[in-house]
Amino acid sequence: MTTVVCDSPKSAIEKAFAYHRAGDLKTAESVYDQILGQITQPDANIYFGYGTLLISQERYGLGIAMLQAAAQMAPDSAGIWANLGCAYKHLGRDEQSLNCYHKAWALEPQQPDILAGLAGYWVNKVDPHKVIEYASRALEI
Repeated sequence: MTTVVCDSPKSAIEKAFAYHRAGDLKTAESVYDQILGQITQPDANIYFGYGTLLISQERYGLGIAMLQAAAQMAPDSAGIWANLGCAYKHLGRDEQSLNCYHKAWALEPQQPDILAGLAGYWVNKVDPHKVIEYASRALEI
């Protein structure tokens, strides 16, 4: 396990995000593990970041658990709901996926990524009218 020295929990979270964005998922995961082992107060950003990392590694079960914890702490975060929708879609849990995407869209109706997620959902359902509806809305933004 890689040990990363940080001055504060906030700087540790920023480091984990930076490693994640740079594609160094192993180090990012190590930093998230260190943070979770040290925090005394749960932080939605940690669970969101870690859950997103796990989803990107196709570790959907644990990723969903992390994102669900984040959603309980920050129910008004469209990003959390959108990532949950994506994870559920990959597992074939269609109703949960659609519900999460709709929660995300209600929170941020002008977010093209959320509309793209909804369009992708309907691609899988072979409903071209819905695909066009959501894709067109995303392109208008």
